[in-house]
Amino acid sequence: MIAEMENLTKFLAALPKAELHLHIEGTLEPEMMQSLAERHGIELPWHSVEEIRSAYQFDHLQSFLDIYYQGTRVLRTEQDFFDLSMKRYKITEDKNVFMEKGRAYVRDEFKKSLAFMPGFHKLHKMVKQHYHIGLVTASPKHNLDWLRTLIELDDLFEHIISGDDTDKNKPHPEPYLAMMSRLGVEPENTVIIEDSLHGVQSGLASGAFVIAKTGSVPDSQLSIAHRIISHLDEITHNMIEELLQDKK
Repeated sequence: MIAEMENLTKFLAALPKAELHLHIEGTLEPEMMQSLAERHGIELPWHSVEEIRSAYQFDHLQSFLDIYYQGTRVLRTEQDFFDLSMKRYKITEDKNVFMEKGRAYVRDEFKKSLAFMPGFHKLHKMVKQHYHIGLVTASPKHNLDWLRTLIELDDLFEHIISGDDTDKNKPHPEPYLAMMSRLGVEPENTVIIEDSLHGVQSGLASGAFVIAKTGSVPDSQLSIAHRIISHLDEITHNMIEELLQDKK
């Protein structure tokens, strides 16, 4: 019996393996995509559930990615992901318990790789010497409160706006307009540094100048920004001043 088990173990170990990698965003169905888009006031390139469903008939990678990224646009808040999980996986657990388990998992994973982007401290020092500086994030307040236990966020920024501080989140301009109000600056005198499509869209809609950093999303999604960089070291005082002058 032992010999048979050993042979079976060797046999299984020698078999070729394939990983099934699933993004929960990829399980979003047409009905919920439209519902979430309406919830957040996001305009989709399709005008009905039927049109969305027809777009799901992808036949190559890019056609899949096109609709996948549209799905990521409408999944904005914890409630969105909870609703998706409830519908897709028939979760019966208490909402608060389920959400806290999810938060704990994300925090544990995030803590393992927590680090500032290369070039952040140099850029931060320069910006703080010459300009007002604030942080606008779509993350909920409880995530920021947890992050404050690891990083002195309030020493880095004059003001911080979380996803809970405004009625609408990125890509709507409200978060950045709220930050400009707190800092006492006008859009034409504001430079926003972003690394997400929603953030770039929000910054542009606010009337500010937007610099997009590549790496987090496909470069093609950031092409609408005023400038595109690949490293924070590319942003200098002269660059910011030249860009601000271009807007005047």
